[in-house]
This record gives sequence, C-alpha cells and structure tokens, in this order.
Amino acid sequence: PDADLSARRRRPQAGAGAARRAAGAGGRRDADRRRRRDASLSRHLFEYRTARRSRAAQEQGKPQGPEGSIGKLAASIVARAANQAHTQIAGPDAMLTGDDSWMDGTIAEILVSTPAISIAGGTDEIQRNIISERILKMPKEPRTDTDRPFRDVPRNQVS
Repeated sequence: PDADLSARRRRPQAGAGAARRAAGAGGRRDADRRRRRDASLSRHLFEYRTARRSRAAQEQGKPQGPEGSIGKLAASIVARAANQAHTQIAGPDAMLTGDDSWMDGTIAEILVSTPAISIAGGTDEIQRNIISERILKMPKEPRTDTDRPFRDVPRNQVS
C-alpha cells in the first residue's frame, strides 16, 4: 500500500515531461506557450486529484458519486489542451510519423487518439448532463417518451 501511495503522489509529475519538451523547443522563451503549458499542467493536477478523491471514497466503501463524471470530463479537457500544446511545440512536424519524426511519431499518435477520450466511457455531453443534474441540481431535459418501453420510442428510419 505504501509503494502504491508514493507512486500516486508522483503521478502529477507526468506533466513534467511535456514541460521539458516545451523548454527544449523554445517554450521558455514564448509566453503564450508557457501560459498554455501551465494551464495544461494545472488541469492535469485537478484531474489527478479528483481521481484520487474518487478512489479514496471507493476504498472506504462509499457509493460512487459524480466524481467519475468530473474526472472523465477533466481528463478529456486535459487531453485536448495537451494536444494543442504538443502541436504548438512541434509545429507541422507533429503530424509526421516514423523514426525521422519528432519524438518518433509519438506526437502524431497522441493527436490522432485524443478524440477517443471524449467518446470512450460516455461522451463529454453525457458527463456534463450528469454533472448538471447531480451536482448543480439543474432540472433534467424534458422527455416525452417516459411512458413507454424503449422499443416503442419513435426513431428516425433510414430508407
């Protein structure tokens, strides 16, 4: 358990690699890149801490709350921000793959896979609905089909 906890404490440092790459690509000299990098790192830290709180509650046997939705949405936002930061750092070379590309094509792989984070485990829109209904106590969207089984709900027909 102690080794696992110390590994979790080190996790926010994962963003430090991006900071080092930004510095190597002139990120320290460019205020806009530095601002975006710092914002991305702070979003990453927020997502990490939210996930830790959720795990701690789960380990104590508490029922799962909306933290999962917050964490999922935060992870999606962090991924998109990191995607933009990597693109700014690498420039047009970010789209190249293979041994001659920047970081051996890792950046291109990240760029291509980022949209999947917004979809897997429920889209960002679904997560926002959960947050608005369960945390902010906003009313649910009006529905007119609650009085019938799903199989009887009208759908668009493809001809």
